[in-house]
Amino acid sequence: MSELDLSDNPGISESEAAARISAKFRTEPSRAPDGRFQSANPPKEPETPDPKPESDPGAPDPVRDEEPLGEDDIVIDDGDEVEPTQAASLEMPASYGAPALEVWNSFTPEQQKFLHQHDSKRTSGLSRQANELKTAQEQVKAQAQAIEQERLQLANAAQRFQSEAQKRFQAKFGDVKDVQSLAATDKGRFIEYQAAVMELQVAAQEAQAWTQQIENDRIKQLTEFRQAENAKLAERYGLDDEAKASAFQERIVKFVEPLGISLQRLSQYTAEEIALADDGRKWRAAMAKRQQVEKQKAPPPKVIKSGAPQTPSNSASQSVQQAKSQLKNTGRLEDAAKLFALKFKSGR
Repeated sequence: MSELDLSDNPGISESEAAARISAKFRTEPSRAPDGRFQSANPPKEPETPDPKPESDPGAPDPVRDEEPLGEDDIVIDDGDEVEPTQAASLEMPASYGAPALEVWNSFTPEQQKFLHQHDSKRTSGLSRQANELKTAQEQVKAQAQAIEQERLQLANAAQRFQSEAQKRFQAKFGDVKDVQSLAATDKGRFIEYQAAVMELQVAAQEAQAWTQQIENDRIKQLTEFRQAENAKLAERYGLDDEAKASAFQERIVKFVEPLGISLQRLSQYTAEEIALADDGRKWRAAMAKRQQVEKQKAPPPKVIKSGAPQTPSNSASQSVQQAKSQLKNTGRLEDAAKLFALKFKSGR
């Protein structure tokens, strides 16, 4: 507040000066537009909060910048930062194998986590590829079966056509015995005869072609099957050259022929079935060798010299005992004679 300046009116009276001073310090309340007096201390308007700036999707959230605390995190009450405990080691993927365990344990938990994720993706990819390959193989197999079935149907149809052509030919031209005579006497029927013969030949060739195709497919499938099974046998028994493979085949053939198994049937055996046959061959050879060894170890039979006393058999001994009991009970002369005869016979 500025001081009251009375220098311009030096001759003012004391009462007038007091009035001026009173008016200076007495302020009339201001009025509102509607004529009412306004409060000297109007209420403060609430402060409008600053609008929250739109968050950037890529910017980190200041509230959620830090990761939530886990069960193993330690919280210190004095305001220090939260220090998580060291993460436990992850179990090594089974695909790495036992020899890699020592190297795996030397990795940090972060490295192990990365390798786990990488192995999981790789395993998932391999599994997906295996499923896709299996599906493709099943589709190829189904297509091959469909083709084979179609070939069989066509072969059967060709054979039926040939049979029907033969029946038609026989019904229409079965009476023809001399073709030259037919050509000379009935040229029209001779031409029909020639057409029927050509139809019969075409039907026979068609049926023969389909039959040969089916036979070739069967031989091809059997050859591929035998090659695959022989490869399994070579890996199992170490048949890494032709000599070993031939010797193994000879042993198997020599074993199964006496059993009534033909070579054609043997060619259809799987590697596992041939392995079982080889196990049977080895078992029989071992039993024969064992019997031979036991026969050599058996003691030779005792040779009883002539004139040496012989041990009576159990039946003779029982007869003597019965005769003794009979004589003891009866005391008759006939029983005594019978006992004497039995003892004399048994040499006792």
